[in-house]
Amino acid sequence: EGHGTGTAVGDPTEAYALGNCFRGFRSIKDPLYIGAVKSNVGHLEGASGLAGVIKAVMVLERGIIPPNTNFERLNPKIDAEFLKIKFPSCAIPWPSQGTRRASVNSFGFGGSNSHVVLDDAYNYLRERNIEGQHCTIKDPHYPQLQQMVTTEVETLDDSKGDVLDSKTTNSGVRSTRVLTWSASSEETLNQMLSLFEEHLANSSSHGSVHENLEAIAYTLNHRRSRFKWRAWAVMDAASQLKRFKDYVSKPIKVIPQPRLGFVFTGQGAQW
Repeated sequence: EGHGTGTAVGDPTEAYALGNCFRGFRSIKDPLYIGAVKSNVGHLEGASGLAGVIKAVMVLERGIIPPNTNFERLNPKIDAEFLKIKFPSCAIPWPSQGTRRASVNSFGFGGSNSHVVLDDAYNYLRERNIEGQHCTIKDPHYPQLQQMVTTEVETLDDSKGDVLDSKTTNSGVRSTRVLTWSASSEETLNQMLSLFEEHLANSSSHGSVHENLEAIAYTLNHRRSRFKWRAWAVMDAASQLKRFKDYVSKPIKVIPQPRLGFVFTGQGAQW
């Protein structure tokens, strides 16, 4: 996963650094695949390295190397054949069995360069005889991979591959949700909380609140207007619902939303 400056000087410099480092261990038929998430999201300043790590983790989990967005032609100063590197223009299944390993480059404006090496969690745990939670798909099955290239990235989540293993699933993890309320006055908000507490008390006797907690959170957080008086609570399906008030924050009045202006120059000198 390259930093991918997208500049006439930066891209060849990074490509030759990677190629010269790894070309002795690769071949034309088994090249080093290079991608850059910056082609998807643009400049992220101090968060660019983190975006690369997130992308690399997803690639290791899914076992699919995605194409570089908007990639049209290779910089003529980059000799991909000599360097034994390849910039994917379509989605590619992970080319080898066993441990999946990816490196991530991140170059700072001030000259601080970072590099991390990541292994897929499943093989890391397996090789060390450790049990732990992970989302690695060991044998991904994408029979219509070429067709998937033109679809949205989230279609990868519909993979029929099996997530390993049953001992490390998170089925036993309690599902926590943030609930929010708002009203035009403190008095109205307190009345609203009292009604909600009464609703929970009635629902808990029928056992329905445990199944509906996620739906309640969605409704409160996404289907309600926002007013100046607000309160919140963090709850899970195992919470003692009769102590609902112990979980709810005190009503607060939000300050007027400030007017903010952002300037993105894309130039390191201004950063």
